[in-house]
Formats: sequence, C-alpha cells, structure tokens
Amino acid sequence: MKNSNNKSWFSLFAGLVFVLQSGFASAALMADYELEFSTVDGVAVGESFDVDVFLDITDGTELTTFGFDFENTFTHLSFEGFTVPMWLIADNFNEVGGLADPFEFLPAGDNVQIATLHFTALSEGAENISAYGEFAANGGGAFIYDFINDDFVDGSIGGSFNVTVPEPSSLVLMMLGAFGIAVARRIKQ
Repeated sequence: MKNSNNKSWFSLFAGLVFVLQSGFASAALMADYELEFSTVDGVAVGESFDVDVFLDITDGTELTTFGFDFENTFTHLSFEGFTVPMWLIADNFNEVGGLADPFEFLPAGDNVQIATLHFTALSEGAENISAYGEFAANGGGAFIYDFINDDFVDGSIGGSFNVTVPEPSSLVLMMLGAFGIAVARRIKQ
C-alpha cells in the first residue's frame, strides 16, 4: 500500500514538472518582430502609391505565415489592397497576410519583402499608419519555422509609418520658388 502512494505522488510530481517545462519551453519560442516600411514622399491628392513591407528573417529560419491589421482608421488615405511576393500566397484572414508557398524558395535575411500595400491619397494632411498582428495562434503575427532548433516560433509583428499629402497650394509655391531661382540664375549670366 505504501509503495502505491509513492508511485502516485511520483506520477503527480513528474506530471507537474512536465507541464511547467512545456510552459517555459513554449514561452521561450515566442518573439516580437518589427515590420519596416518603405518611405513615401511627394504624394498628391488623388494619386495612388505603394508601400513595401519588410521583415527581418534570421538565417536558419523560414517564414511560414504572417498577418496584420491596421490599428487606426484612415482619414486622408484609402487602403486599396495588398500583394505579396511570388514565394507567398495572399491570405485574407487579416487585412494583410500571407502563407509561404512550400514549393518556392523561401528567402531569409534582413529586410525580406513580405507585402506591398496599395493606397490612394484622398485629401491633404498627415497620416500615421500603425500595423499590428498578434500571435499566429490568435490569427495574426508571424509564424516562423526554426531549422536549427527544429521548432516553430510564434511572434507578434508591428510597426508604423507616416504619409504626408501636402496642400496643393504648397506645391504651387514650391514650384514658383524653383522657377524664380532658375530665372534669377539666367538673368545673372
């Protein structure tokens, strides 16, 4: 009888250790990834423009899926959609997302392009665009396979960028100033 009690306590203890170890192991396999965006300059009202989205993918790992939503509503811009590179398949689970094509070469390194966002400028003004994707288990973020540790890394992704659509009168004044400088140089010669 005493031997049976020792076995049940040992089983309970071993089970508890396993659960705690699993929890710590999966916590170590979570990360935050910073999205980087191409810069946007000289956008006019009514003009369509693109913003490239980049993610650093460490050598020895492979992006399997990503997704993010915009954290703000747009006042001066209209989001027209997105495209992904050929090695990804567009996924509409989030506002922007993609799944790795298992039959394509999957790049790694700094600033790997993962998407191109398409916008149209509706009116003049400044817009700060924030993007965030929670962990892949919650429908967004980045899910990356780590070849070195033979495991998956689940991470959130996020970043922001600014777009300024100048007033048309500012553009006219700037062009008049450039014209005035050109005329003054011509007269001086």
